[in-house]
Amino acid sequence: NGVPIDTFKNSIPKDKFDFFPNSDKNLKTIIQVSSFKEPKDQATLIRAMSYLSSNVKLLLVGEGILQQQCKELAKELKVDDRVLFLGIRMDVPELVKMTDIVVLSSNYEGFSLASIEGMASGKPVIASDVDCLTAIVKDAGILFKPGDAKELSSYIDKLLTNNIYYQDVVSKCHQRAAQYDIKLMVDQHIELYTGLYKL
Repeated sequence: NGVPIDTFKNSIPKDKFDFFPNSDKNLKTIIQVSSFKEPKDQATLIRAMSYLSSNVKLLLVGEGILQQQCKELAKELKVDDRVLFLGIRMDVPELVKMTDIVVLSSNYEGFSLASIEGMASGKPVIASDVDCLTAIVKDAGILFKPGDAKELSSYIDKLLTNNIYYQDVVSKCHQRAAQYDIKLMVDQHIELYTGLYKL
């Protein structure tokens, strides 16, 4: 598995004010790209929004059986004016490039392309501390306890209020993403198959 790093690194960001037109210049945005299914746990991220400043907005990309439940949760917590459900999009690189932080609040994962795509876009990635995400994100992005909305919100707040910390995480994420470049993965597969063929 690999990611076309240059596609995300060089994408042209959307204008965040097109999505939140009534926001002031202090607008900050978070994105999670994942289907609305039990493993992805967007609910924890929505709960985290209730601990954050009103200038912090959330974009959720994807569809699935839990989408309506998440919309109802956002209304219940009175953050529905700060959470956008964008459905399936074909402009994910531009959306990720636009945002300030990429989050993956999953209960469990297979191989997480979304976390690498976020890193490749030059964004800090916050992910739940579960097997596959831990392997990709540890010592680069930030890990939080699965389901802990308050801890997640504290990391989001720290990134958005401490620029030195923000840039340090961005730098580490960028370096980590390079290890998963699709070109590198292709070369490694060719090397593997060539070695097997010679056997």
